[in-house]
Amino acid sequence: MDIKTGQVTPFLTRRNTESFKGVNDLTIASNGNIYFTDQGQTGLHDPTGRVYCYVPARNGLQAKMDVLLSNVPSPNGIVLSPDEKFLYVACTRGNCVWRMPLQPDGSVSKVGQFFTSYGTSGPDGLTMDVSGRLLVANPGLGYVWVINPRGEVEEVLHAPKVEGRLAAVSLTNLAFGGVDRQSIYCTDSSNGRILTARMEVAGVEPKA
Repeated sequence: MDIKTGQVTPFLTRRNTESFKGVNDLTIASNGNIYFTDQGQTGLHDPTGRVYCYVPARNGLQAKMDVLLSNVPSPNGIVLSPDEKFLYVACTRGNCVWRMPLQPDGSVSKVGQFFTSYGTSGPDGLTMDVSGRLLVANPGLGYVWVINPRGEVEEVLHAPKVEGRLAAVSLTNLAFGGVDRQSIYCTDSSNGRILTARMEVAGVEPKA
């Protein structure tokens, strides 16, 4: 997007001849690789959501795009661990978060379920702090889970109620910001609000 004019130009519209189901979120590695989710209307009834890795042209090689996973029930938020050895993906309609070890050749192996949630709408946006804790926005509960690298919940942030109705709050995405990156900002899509809280640990600096 051109910030001055507001003109939007598509960067990727399909993989080879196949259109995307409905791209959702992305994270960028320090080497410029772009990892993104293709959610569409997938879910437990149709676990065919995909996770892609777009590798830009470099070192004389052409750009390429690989399918890392093609069996995800509703892939949504996505984030890299601070050391970029693992990729985490929110499976919204599967009510869980998957953990994907990244191999030196760019492939994935031994993908596992890292965290299991509950409720009417599962994990959505993801972000990381510098200690390797995963922060998970949960729309259905109005929570932000703070989960350590062992998969243990260390803290739960509760969204403020709207006229006494917690169910009316839907936390969908989140990001660290502020001068010291210790402020977490969350979108409440049900009420058109940006919520914020102070954290003891700073968020990871964007790599690219």
